[in-house]
Amino acid sequence: SMREPYAADVAIPVVHVAGDVLQVDFGSVGWLNDENGVRRKAYVFVAVLAYSRAMYATVVFSQDVKTWQQVHVATFEAFYGVPKT
Repeated sequence: SMREPYAADVAIPVVHVAGDVLQVDFGSVGWLNDENGVRRKAYVFVAVLAYSRAMYATVVFSQDVKTWQQVHVATFEAFYGVPKT
């Protein structure tokens, strides 16, 4: 009889040191009303400390440089510090 093919475990564990890495991303969350009641495309900004998996997230209406800077400052304030990378 023929054997069923199997998938090999190809996962490679990635080890992080506390305080070394902050991973960030924007994702679309559809359309929401802004503070003035105007319907706009909305995004969620998410930042995760790689070692602890502590997360900061906020909804924004732009991914421009000014917003990018603001959400990073808010992230660092929420985590009481800045990671190495």
